[in-house]
Amino acid sequence: MALNGRFLATEEEFQRVPHEVLELLHPEHKEGTFVLENDRTGTLDTLSHTLHAPRKDPVRLRVTAAVVRELRSDLGQLGMVVEKCPNLVSLYLERNEFRSEGVEALSPKLQTCTALGHLSLKRNYIGDKGAMLLAQLMSKWRNKSLKSLYLGYCNISAVGVKELCGVLSRLPLAMTLTRLDLTANFLKEEGAAALAKVLGANRRIKTLHLCGNAIEDGGCKAISEALKDTAVETVGLGQNQITDVGVRHLCEVLKTNPAVTSLSLKSNLVEAQGGMYLSSAMRANNRLKVLDISNNRLGDSGAEHVAGLVRANSTLEKLHLGDNAIGDAGARFLAPAYGVNGSLALLDIDVNPFTQEGMDRFLAALKTRPDVGILHMGSHAYGALLKQRVEAEKAAEVKRKHKAEEEARARAEEERAAQEREKEMKERERRHNTNKEDFSNVRKKVDTGNIRLKIEKKKEAPNPEGPVGELFKHWSGAGQGQ
Repeated sequence: MALNGRFLATEEEFQRVPHEVLELLHPEHKEGTFVLENDRTGTLDTLSHTLHAPRKDPVRLRVTAAVVRELRSDLGQLGMVVEKCPNLVSLYLERNEFRSEGVEALSPKLQTCTALGHLSLKRNYIGDKGAMLLAQLMSKWRNKSLKSLYLGYCNISAVGVKELCGVLSRLPLAMTLTRLDLTANFLKEEGAAALAKVLGANRRIKTLHLCGNAIEDGGCKAISEALKDTAVETVGLGQNQITDVGVRHLCEVLKTNPAVTSLSLKSNLVEAQGGMYLSSAMRANNRLKVLDISNNRLGDSGAEHVAGLVRANSTLEKLHLGDNAIGDAGARFLAPAYGVNGSLALLDIDVNPFTQEGMDRFLAALKTRPDVGILHMGSHAYGALLKQRVEAEKAAEVKRKHKAEEEARARAEEERAAQEREKEMKERERRHNTNKEDFSNVRKKVDTGNIRLKIEKKKEAPNPEGPVGELFKHWSGAGQGQ
């Protein structure tokens, strides 16, 4: 049975192939994304069986990205499909609940994907054994394109991370990897120390997410030391039980490394002293644009220190201070600083125990700001982004200008048309009067001339004399008498 030049095994097999599979097998199918989520119809099994059925010509899927979630099929079937996608660039296998056996089944097939740039195994319970198998795959992989590796929520501890770090610091991955996500694992201080060595060897990583790994202050110190001489721009260290001690180490990075533009310390144990460290560091930093210290313990004293940060810094665009036990006393320091700040596009102070007095202070500051921004407070968002407002005002001004020009052009056209009409009417009236006058003059001249001609002729006619004259008089008198 032939299908667009590609052979299926039997007529029965052809009847079982779903419509989306037929589209993938079509020779004119453009390269794109294959999405398979919650596979209850056995689409993956049918696709893998169709691809590997005996046929004359081999089948290759024109797929550059594959997204497979909540898989209900055997991972071996998924591996068979991946094997037929030589141009695969992105592979997202999230929320499939497979374990180390799944990594073992997929590893031989992934070796053929030498152009893979993004690999995600998030929310799969691969554990340390799965991390070791993945490390073995990467040690033999001829892939020189991998840029992003997502291993969040994978139950990996320091043991598995050490195996991965040994591979990530070697070529070619050390030259290509730019994004590493190990969110919500069990690295702790030991795993953070191993990862710090990778950051020192791999200078191309720009995004690092380590939230929810309980690295504490010791792990934070190791990561901070490694960040001093790297190109990392985004650092996520939330939910790691970091205290003011760890914040002090991070602030040294903010003072010396200009690369970091986004830092998240949400849901840690940062108090007022940490706020003071951050305020001091940000006075010397002109690169950080996003700072998230929400869900910590700053309090009113910490808010006073952060107010100095807000007042002095001119590059920070987003500041998250939600759920920090900041009350009206802290609002007295924060609100005036916010009112004079010219760079913040977003200030999040939600879930803080402000009364109406504290909220009114921030709302008043919002109105006096040189640059309008979004104020998130009390489960409400106030204000608007300056950029959006300026663009809207410019667009409205251009629209008003165009409208005014069109109205002026229309008025000029109407005036010109009215003048033309008036001129034409005057010309018609002039012509009419001229014709009437000429006609009257002609009639008058003609009538007068006839009368004069008759009179002149009558006067010029001589009276006959002699017998003829007598006879004329007789006849004329006789005619009159009759």
